[in-house]
Amino acid sequence: IKKPFDLEQVEASVRRALEHHSLLAAKRRHENQLEELVRQRTEQINYLAYHDALTDLPNRVLYEDRLSQ
Repeated sequence: IKKPFDLEQVEASVRRALEHHSLLAAKRRHENQLEELVRQRTEQINYLAYHDALTDLPNRVLYEDRLSQ
């Protein structure tokens, strides 16, 4: 923005900066939500890998894993 100030240019610049900031904040929120979803799904997959889906009891893979330890 050059002097003398044109009020419309100042308003447009501030509006653009606020919109940009809002978009960046929304992007950060979305990325955090995706990371949390990935973490939850990974936990769920790991649990299902070692437990029976029907009975929710530990399965043979978990038994063999613990036995080898």
